[in-house]
Amino acid sequence: MAAHSAAGKDDSEASKIVSAHTVARDRRVLSLLFSYGIAKDRIEHNPCDHVKAPKGYPRSPPILTDDQLEALLKACASSTMLRLYVLLLAETGARAYSEALQLRWEDVDLSGGFMRIQSAPGRRTKTGRSRSVPMTMRLRAALGDHAARFRMALYDGELSPFVFHHEITRRIAIAGPRITSLRDSFMSAPKRPRCRKGFDSTTYGTGASRPGWQPAITQCTCGTRLVTRRLPRR
Repeated sequence: MAAHSAAGKDDSEASKIVSAHTVARDRRVLSLLFSYGIAKDRIEHNPCDHVKAPKGYPRSPPILTDDQLEALLKACASSTMLRLYVLLLAETGARAYSEALQLRWEDVDLSGGFMRIQSAPGRRTKTGRSRSVPMTMRLRAALGDHAARFRMALYDGELSPFVFHHEITRRIAIAGPRITSLRDSFMSAPKRPRCRKGFDSTTYGTGASRPGWQPAITQCTCGTRLVTRRLPRR
């Protein structure tokens, strides 16, 4: 009985820590596993069908001010890849992992001023659709400088097809292949200029919110409904 009470106490404490978003995500994973079991005739029904997914509180994504964005870019200046990554997210609203870090040189049209977000096998976007994103003059210039330095760079005798790739070979990375995450580098950058954390590329599109841009165009460009009516006018 005592053991049961202790276990109940631990479960109660854990439930205070785990968010509703986490519980809903875990339920989706379990549901997929049970559905696979049904498809393989291992089980007869999916128990997750009788469990309602909890709804989390709506999140209010922060919007960086111009000064905060400049402070963040300045903090990232020591890393060429990281600074361009942050600028690209801010200017286009591209998703961090499935879009920005999947960008290839063939997707960048510097002369036309457009960037192609491709959805294809092995690099599928959240919506499953490809789209063309207009680049601001600042991003266009930054990508031009980046291309001049890295597009024809050879790594073990080969070119890297990725815009964001490892520059040198280290213990945990080989020069040339795509960078799969810049999260650690990014999260440490705001601590230096003491600017606001919580930059979420799927909800910003700050570069596309300049005068003359309509929210509907920005929404289509960013490929998400979250930016609608959230963009500040400049």
